[in-house]
Amino acid sequence: MRGAAHFDRAMRLERPERVEAGDGEASLVFHPEGTVWVALAQPGFSERVTGERLSSRVTHRARMRAGPAVAAGWRLVDGQSAFTVVSAGRGQRRGETELLLKEDEE
Repeated sequence: MRGAAHFDRAMRLERPERVEAGDGEASLVFHPEGTVWVALAQPGFSERVTGERLSSRVTHRARMRAGPAVAAGWRLVDGQSAFTVVSAGRGQRRGETELLLKEDEE
């Protein structure tokens, strides 16, 4: 069955904002952008860069209906689990956004 049925998980979409205090300290806070329905899956691969470069690991892939201009650094939250967007782009199907995610560690 095609259509909305393949978006089977409701998750909170959060936008990051850097907040700077008067003393020069900065922190990252997340603002809710709403609830989105996604298809969340483990991608079956992980990406690691070795050597002197920073390493990145993709733990999940998500698809959602195209909506807000999601970018790297945004988050999807489901209960106690949070996933940071590593990459966002147009999905294979028209009207979809595909996200590569990294599950946040507590």
